[in-house]
Amino acid sequence: MTDVEAFVGHLRITTGRINLEKIMDSETQWRMASYTSRPVPAAYLNVTDLTFIGWRGLREIAPAPLYLVRKPLNGEMIEKVLLHFAKQAQASA
Repeated sequence: MTDVEAFVGHLRITTGRINLEKIMDSETQWRMASYTSRPVPAAYLNVTDLTFIGWRGLREIAPAPLYLVRKPLNGEMIEKVLLHFAKQAQASA
């Protein structure tokens, strides 16, 4: 198992939040924002929140805004997003 795979595994089972950048005051606001196509800044994300959002391509996510789309992510895309987070974390370590 690589470090990236271990990190992704940790993200899957963590009960905490991934602190990318503070944006939304409450989970309700985050979920409401996830159903619009307007850009919002990066957020405190639960891994489960990734099922509510989509990406317009995998961009350099933090500290750039997240661009949300109206459809939820499928399992394969969630995996790519988690791997992207893991690679960013490794690069900045």
